[in-house]
Amino acid sequence: MWMGGHTRGMVLTALVAGAAQCYAHGVAGIDPPAAARATANDSRSMDIDSPDALRALEVRVRALAVKVRPAVVGLVFTDDKGVELGSGSGTIISADGWVLTAGHVAQQPGRKASVLLADGTALTGVTVGAHFGPDGDVGLVKVSTGGRVLPVVPMGTSASLATGDPIVAFGHPLGPERSPWRPPPLRFGRVIGRDGWRLAIDAPLSPGDSGGPVFNLDGALVGVNSEASERPDLNMAATVESANARMDTMR
Repeated sequence: MWMGGHTRGMVLTALVAGAAQCYAHGVAGIDPPAAARATANDSRSMDIDSPDALRALEVRVRALAVKVRPAVVGLVFTDDKGVELGSGSGTIISADGWVLTAGHVAQQPGRKASVLLADGTALTGVTVGAHFGPDGDVGLVKVSTGGRVLPVVPMGTSASLATGDPIVAFGHPLGPERSPWRPPPLRFGRVIGRDGWRLAIDAPLSPGDSGGPVFNLDGALVGVNSEASERPDLNMAATVESANARMDTMR
């Protein structure tokens, strides 16, 4: 449900406060890194020790959302007859129409996609590459821009993130909601561990968020939503480094 600005502010404050107190445990379907289990209650990097600090963090997160949300897209895949096959999320990483998503969302080259921009505008696209398995989960979609210059976000690095550092995740939970249109919602959380190419985060994710971006608080892309668990407070994201390592082969 879309809410007015004042209500959204109160809800965001509540979400930020709640994320600082989340607890993560092992869940079916995900084998969380030991570091995630051991440090789920460690909020030292949050540094939220007063109402003023919380309000300052809220202002920063709201400004980040305005900056990066235009580059977050919804993906709806169809067959040759227009029958919907599935959906997910992605991030525009180049103004000429390259969209980064999860490999299990893209699945294989040649899949037709409707690419829904943050304002609800629909463009056409096609998957060009995908890798998903025990060593990665990244994919690429090429959008037909029609000469339109698309908004992009900068690629960051997950290596600079420490356990407890705040992150922000976007996506389209349960798929893009088109009637009425719902812009991709923001979820706030922390890094709670690392396992090779995966980051464990406690930002709540749902099916449909897969392929969406994870940002640091500077607005740089650091991960791709990869796996939503049965618990909302323990999910996985592929690192941006794992995406960069396969970018040339996917194209």
